[in-house]
Amino acid sequence: MSEIDIINGALDALGQSPILALSDPGSIPGLMGRRYPIARDQLISLHTWNFAIRRLQLPEDATPPAFGYSRQFTLPTDVLRVVSLRADGFNGIYARTPEDTYQVEGRKLLSDADTPLSILALVRVADTTLYPPLFQRALELYLASDTAESLTDSTTKAQRIDQAFRRVLAEAKAADAREGTPPRLDNSTWLDAHDRDGDIYGRQFFGSS
Repeated sequence: MSEIDIINGALDALGQSPILALSDPGSIPGLMGRRYPIARDQLISLHTWNFAIRRLQLPEDATPPAFGYSRQFTLPTDVLRVVSLRADGFNGIYARTPEDTYQVEGRKLLSDADTPLSILALVRVADTTLYPPLFQRALELYLASDTAESLTDSTTKAQRIDQAFRRVLAEAKAADAREGTPPRLDNSTWLDAHDRDGDIYGRQFFGSS
């Protein structure tokens, strides 16, 4: 499925005629060409999709932060969201050590962690062949919902598209979560979380045995 296929899926949901290329005459190709990359990046940022997760190592910047942290690192331009420090798993609610804490400010990541800094991050993925089928459908409906106000006068249709998007998004997230071995809590992590707030609110950590 190509970018144009996804855009035409959104237009189908809106009851609009398909396009052949973003260079086609008329206002619709121009609107979709502007909104598609924004909607794509927003949808990728909403969930830790397996196809968009990358393990990265960042070199330390020559200039440290003015205060608060000892080191700062420049994020690559395709990083949409930092998921966790270190590549051994997601941090969950609480950082396990002071070195796990960090702050993202603009395109800089501030931390006291050792260098090079290992992170898990969500990155921009423009290659549509990497999108799972349910993500593709979710993106079609998200784009349709995003442009419904501009392309249709029907509030009912816009609401129906939004409801369909939410349903497909939930299905896509569930399918994505089933790809891989479920994370395992170690006792110390569970006890630390329990001692602080009484439970872990269903959130998960990656622990070591």
